[in-house]
Amino acid sequence: MNFASGINRPPYESADGYLQTTIGCSHNHCLFCTYFKDQKFQTSPLGEIEADIKEIPSVFGAPKRIFLQGADGFAASYDTLMRVAELLHKYVPSMESIGGYARIDNFYDKSAEQIRNLAAAGFADPYKGKFASLH
Repeated sequence: MNFASGINRPPYESADGYLQTTIGCSHNHCLFCTYFKDQKFQTSPLGEIEADIKEIPSVFGAPKRIFLQGADGFAASYDTLMRVAELLHKYVPSMESIGGYARIDNFYDKSAEQIRNLAAAGFADPYKGKFASLH
């Protein structure tokens, strides 16, 4: 599986499967955070994401939740996120929900209908940070 940095997730997500969909942070200007300062933000290549999804059952067993890795996995485009959900449902049938970190502005480029579609596809309870940074 591909991870550009260490696993970063809340402790109570420790039983989840992990999937890198983005690398680094789309904002990366918060003065208090140095976690992703050395990484340029980018979305993981879809081929790499698909290969990692196929590995999830052998690495994590049958997880009920997949936690997106990267500072804000929800910064990926709507089309990418929907493809991720489709592939997860295909290769990880035990999966019930998809979570991860998000900045509130990760949703600005998504319509209300797209957000409803993401929820219907299994995206649930992202950990949302504030839009404004401390600088």
